[in-house]
Amino acid sequence: MECDGPDAPREASVINMGLGGLLLLSERLLPAGALLEIRQKDAQRGPVQVEVIWSRPRPESNRFECGGKYRGSSEQLERSWIKPALQRLGFEAPDMYERRRFRRVRLQLEARLRLGEVAHECLVLDLGLGGALVESRDSVRADEGQPVVLSIAVDGEPNLAGHLVYSVAGSRRFGLCFAEDAANRREIRLVEGYLQARS
Repeated sequence: MECDGPDAPREASVINMGLGGLLLLSERLLPAGALLEIRQKDAQRGPVQVEVIWSRPRPESNRFECGGKYRGSSEQLERSWIKPALQRLGFEAPDMYERRRFRRVRLQLEARLRLGEVAHECLVLDLGLGGALVESRDSVRADEGQPVVLSIAVDGEPNLAGHLVYSVAGSRRFGLCFAEDAANRREIRLVEGYLQARS
């Protein structure tokens, strides 16, 4: 992500988002009340303005977590990259403020997490259309942003490409974000069918 504003960090990653705001991973502490303009690199849709509500050091990391709420009119949000991003996470069109079609489902589902040439047995603890929380059965060395493939033991055996967005300090848990490209669409549809069957 690219950030503009007087207090904006040089680099930031969106690690979670919802209807009211988002969670950023930043290289430095941000002051409460700071206004950021956040845009996707090479995105055709407009930026979104976010007001920082809180900021704190991330445990066992040299980076910082920052919670922010969306600012601006509903028309500005409709034109921004936020709308399609929320729709991919399961919020219904045309109104992105409606409830999710599929909530993140808490479960314990056998899976394999592949990083490069190495596959690790894991459990999926939380699953949605946009990502998952997984727990590896063995020790995994991985960096934020590292490409991964998650193979889930459900009908159709989806192989979901994505990247690692965060790790949970003191555990073997990792947050994943699924890729949004055409090659992943079939896999996402398999997950969607699985979530429909559980709802």
